[in-house]
Amino acid sequence: MPIRVLILVCALRTQPSACTAETAIDVTQGPRAHSELMCGKLGQAVLAGTAMAPRSGLEYVKITCVREHLTLTTESH
Repeated sequence: MPIRVLILVCALRTQPSACTAETAIDVTQGPRAHSELMCGKLGQAVLAGTAMAPRSGLEYVKITCVREHLTLTTESH
């Protein structure tokens, strides 16, 4: 299953384990990767190539990797 890179901007008061796409202040979707290792590398590269920066003393950035679920469609004949 492909893995999607997500870059989250989280409030400093939010624990890293509690910072998710649902609780983040901002979410940027990155490219797909084929492994967790490549996800981490791609996430760092995407972050380095953007102007995304947390507000000092208020936010931090977290790179996370999310497995994409395949949706199967069936046709009736």
